[in-house]
Amino acid sequence: MANITGTNGPDNLSGLVDFAFPLLIDQPDVFNALAGDDVINALGTNDTLNGGDGNDTLNGGDGNDILNGGGGNDSLIGGGGIDTLNGGDGNDIIRSDGDGGLYRGDSGNDTMFSGLGNETMDGGTGVDLIDHTIFSGNYVFNMATGLTNFVGESYTTSRTSTWVLVMTL
Repeated sequence: MANITGTNGPDNLSGLVDFAFPLLIDQPDVFNALAGDDVINALGTNDTLNGGDGNDTLNGGDGNDILNGGGGNDSLIGGGGIDTLNGGDGNDIIRSDGDGGLYRGDSGNDTMFSGLGNETMDGGTGVDLIDHTIFSGNYVFNMATGLTNFVGESYTTSRTSTWVLVMTL
């Protein structure tokens, strides 16, 4: 396992495949960015990416990853696998490109894009937008103090939360 830490300035951190003997194909890595606008690209393992302060871009790649945006307006891309994406403070963009997982916007006005798997999305506080245009199937939204179900073309809305839903039904 590698533990890679950036600096207080802008960093570009990328995961590497370790070909040391014995060969470890699925070795998880931990990436820690500090202050600054950082870019972290992980490759194909079960990685943890911590963005820190700044407007960070975190790309989990394949594998079951954990991405933590931290402070700032961050972009989190899950990649393949079942991921956990936590936006943190700020107006974050959270994109699932994988097989499902848990996605939290936390505080701020966040934009979340679903993928094709079973997903749990929690926008947190603020006015959040979730885009389900590439997903097909049944929807169940827990809107803080209310519940909204979307099945086929019929749906019931809740007036207890501040969400904008973008869907193709």
